[in-house]
Amino acid sequence: MIDNIEKVDIYAVAAKMAVELKSLYMGKQVCRRKLLEFMDVNEWFGITRIMEYGVILITEHDIKKLEKPLTLWLSAYKKPGREKINLMLRHFSETYPITCYLYQEFVVKRAVLNKPSAWKLLDYLLSEIDKEITDYDEAELKEFAKNMDTHATIQCARLFADFLHTTEYNGNFLTKWRYVFDTRDTSELVNDAYPIKDFAIMAYCVFNEEMWTKQGLVEKAIQSRQHADLWIFVALHFVCALRAVDMARIPAPALPFDSDT
Repeated sequence: MIDNIEKVDIYAVAAKMAVELKSLYMGKQVCRRKLLEFMDVNEWFGITRIMEYGVILITEHDIKKLEKPLTLWLSAYKKPGREKINLMLRHFSETYPITCYLYQEFVVKRAVLNKPSAWKLLDYLLSEIDKEITDYDEAELKEFAKNMDTHATIQCARLFADFLHTTEYNGNFLTKWRYVFDTRDTSELVNDAYPIKDFAIMAYCVFNEEMWTKQGLVEKAIQSRQHADLWIFVALHFVCALRAVDMARIPAPALPFDSDT
């Protein structure tokens, strides 16, 4: 609980840091949404926050915990991919020196510094690893590749396979296997109105608690932000006339319990 502790506006904190860092983050509504996405993806770095009158508040004590990650995010905000890579490598060079060194050599050798997949892969790697990439055994790398096939773009996944297969450390390649990521199927986008039967089924799934239990919707929403976002997005479209751009402007609601609960 932070009710009786001095609180500060997370947006104000980011805006002040942006000025000091000369960041391209401008504090506009769309930028606020990007800030919240960054915090959500990183589970708010373990800090507690509350919402009052549409503003998310944190304690002054927790600002210290956000200083390094926010500095990196703000410094890289809207910067070219090459600069994002350099910033991330410098930031994590003390934590994962070998991984950062090998990745820097890889992107230069493969001439992919300016490709979006290069910085996106590095961002994904540094957010997921908990030790040097050279310390992962083959089984762990296989699991890592499996997760990447689900959560990363096909371009990032293929670049990751190339990184593992062509990078040497102490005379050995990072992996003995060549991971292959197939092209993913994409459904044709349909902009027509839904048939009334499909519309009714969607409404039943979204609002009926029996269906929540049957399909495990609560569990899916807890385990996956994508499921949670889809559920609330569809629900809001049923109960109010909102466009996609309106949805983006709605501030993220504060949870009534801590994240573990």
